[in-house]
Amino acid sequence: MNRRIATSLSSSAVALALVTACSGPVEISVSLVDPCNQDAVATMDFLRFEPRGTDIDSVGLSTIQAQEDGTTQPIEIPLAEDFQLVVTGHRGSFDQAPSGIGVSARTDLTRASGAVDIQVPFALVNSFYKTTSLGDPEQCTDLQVGRFGATATFIPDNGKVLIVGGATLVSLTQDVTELEYTRVVEMYDPSTGTFERVAELRVGQARLFHTATYIGDGQVLVAGGENRVDGATVALKSAFIIDAKDAGAVKPRSETLVLREARSGHTATALPDGRVLITGGRDLVGGSSRPEDQLYSGSVEIFTPADSAFTYVNDANGNALTLDARYGHSAVLMPASGDVQQIMVSGGMNASGPVLGVDLVTVDPNNKGTKDTSADQLGVGAIFHAASITDTGSVLLSGGYGRIQDAEPSGQLPQNPSASVEMWTLEGSRVRRICTANLVEGRGFHTATVVGRRAVFVGGRGSTGQPLASAEVAVLALGAACFAEPPTTQQMSDPRTSHAVARIESSGEVLIVGGRRQESASDFGQSLSTAEIFSPARDP
Repeated sequence: MNRRIATSLSSSAVALALVTACSGPVEISVSLVDPCNQDAVATMDFLRFEPRGTDIDSVGLSTIQAQEDGTTQPIEIPLAEDFQLVVTGHRGSFDQAPSGIGVSARTDLTRASGAVDIQVPFALVNSFYKTTSLGDPEQCTDLQVGRFGATATFIPDNGKVLIVGGATLVSLTQDVTELEYTRVVEMYDPSTGTFERVAELRVGQARLFHTATYIGDGQVLVAGGENRVDGATVALKSAFIIDAKDAGAVKPRSETLVLREARSGHTATALPDGRVLITGGRDLVGGSSRPEDQLYSGSVEIFTPADSAFTYVNDANGNALTLDARYGHSAVLMPASGDVQQIMVSGGMNASGPVLGVDLVTVDPNNKGTKDTSADQLGVGAIFHAASITDTGSVLLSGGYGRIQDAEPSGQLPQNPSASVEMWTLEGSRVRRICTANLVEGRGFHTATVVGRRAVFVGGRGSTGQPLASAEVAVLALGAACFAEPPTTQQMSDPRTSHAVARIESSGEVLIVGGRRQESASDFGQSLSTAEIFSPARDP
């Protein structure tokens, strides 16, 4: 069964009439929504509408409309339960690369009756825009609770982003402030552009600098992190699961899982079968934050959903597999075929200084593992760099700090961040560096996300130690070089570090939430409630 689409435009709206032979006309109203801080639609000369969904010929059914023209000829599309509308904007000529883009949320048209509203957030490409209420486009939207050190996890079951944990600064008196670990759980809904308070963590579940990992069927594993216990900041050994499949009934489970070791600032890597590999982290001994007072972990443990438990990964001799003890490192799942998984663990620091080695950890279905250390050492800052996997299976590393004294100086803001970038690839049982490049400016405590052939490096701390209000966007190369086009600087709405990011898989956008502003080491600064979205250029 097909439905016919007829389009007519104003500068920011499209009226669609769908006609089906079975049930008569179904009116669909499609609005292109400018972000609250952009006027994107009016700057386009041509708009291209591409319907997507099961059994829909996206290319064949696309239609191009000049802004000043009237109604286009009707087109027919098959019924689709996962209908999506992609709209690109072009300047000068419709065959120019898109200057603006919008992607609607998925809609089930097989159940459509009466009027159906489809709203498409439309933004300039390679730019940041503030999260915006699609029902009231002049209204920017914020988190329910400002927070830094939180996590943001995309939930593919409902297309929303789960935001857990973090801390905010609360003023008790004019001169006294306190760090409050938030128990409020929020969800960001791309179909409305809003944040909603969906649950509250139980007493003892609040934390920051933890990990939150999607393990399938709407379940998210929250592990480790920090909180205050009896007046001292401690690393946590506890973990728990949040059921986020039903966005209207998010439930943090009451049962407490127990890590083999207390960890803060560790990594958690989701494996394809639902297991989660945990590496590194540190225990805050006696509540001290001095690097020399910490216990750094070199152990590797794994969470198995079937057993709902954490166990150490053992080597071939039955002993616990160990890496160099580390914190402030990265871990990335490498492409694999079969049941054996390989994870690249890079850098970090311990009481002896930076860890320059790069290990490839291999884990089989029985939680047996090996490690192979690369002959190459890190060229980026080993401490608090950023890592991301590319579509071609290489690992992109950037920024960070080369010394503990720079990453965690006593009584000062971090200093001397690296501007280095490098790419690593898997060869047999080891990884090796294949290229090097540079960012426009050094940054640490930032994030890096790859969308298609573009990498976006967001925020973090710059040369002054203060959080940056900029990001850098680079086009990745397919050959021996790291970049086909060098990084360009893009401005964000707020300077931020210790923020959380999530890639919204349905649209290809990147959500950036919360974080921290800080002017000096003596001033804690501000926990941010703002959020913004990076809208990348998407390759066909």
